[in-house]
Amino acid sequence: MNARDYVMKTAEEKMVKHGGFGIDSLASAAKAVGSIAPLLNAGIVGGYALRQLIARLQNDTRRKAIIEDLSATDSMLKEVDRERLLEWYATIYHYAPKMSLDKVTVRELLQQFARFGRIDLQTLKTMAETEKALSQSKSSEGIKNKLF
Repeated sequence: MNARDYVMKTAEEKMVKHGGFGIDSLASAAKAVGSIAPLLNAGIVGGYALRQLIARLQNDTRRKAIIEDLSATDSMLKEVDRERLLEWYATIYHYAPKMSLDKVTVRELLQQFARFGRIDLQTLKTMAETEKALSQSKSSEGIKNKLF
């Protein structure tokens, strides 16, 4: 249930309970809006951060080349709106910056997102864990090279 639906449902319940749209119902509706204000604010800030991230991606020649190539050559990704594709790629970049440079991985993830029309939390978790493991293995290799 999104924030708007929650507020509307709460207001409607209060109207029925109090027999109309009186002072109590208005106060309850305002209280409901107040309780979700941080969520609404996070959505606005998150949208701004996403725009900033997309702008950064479009200025990165390696990542820009990957996304342009995939959107031009992959039959499934050709059908996806470019803005949505950029948002998905920005999400990959956010959770797994190193993996976002691997074209095969990016293709698979974007195709999965396109297939289901959304990004699922389990995939985000797996991406973050894989990125962490990659970072740790790179740092342990660096330590080994320094020691031996």
